[in-house]
Amino acid sequence: MEEQTYMLPEELSIYEVTDVYQELRVLLESEQKLVLDASAVEEIDSAGIQLLVWFSRWAENRGIDSPIIAMSDKVAHFQSMFSMHWTSAGGSNE
Repeated sequence: MEEQTYMLPEELSIYEVTDVYQELRVLLESEQKLVLDASAVEEIDSAGIQLLVWFSRWAENRGIDSPIIAMSDKVAHFQSMFSMHWTSAGGSNE
């Protein structure tokens, strides 16, 4: 299965999440393995966190171990704060 990486935008807030969600839904219809790169995310709010949780659950249900392959410090902070598992030991947290 071919892997496709979706680069999340610099801002992942309530104002951008709907557009990102719609783009992800279209990509998820393909048979490719989809992973997220969150290394550029500098602003994130609860809507952005919800999107990441939703995507992580989608990926987990399909056997994708590392749904987020890279994270900015902001995303890594929220991952730690909420004790979420979005990357495997092999994932890079930038």
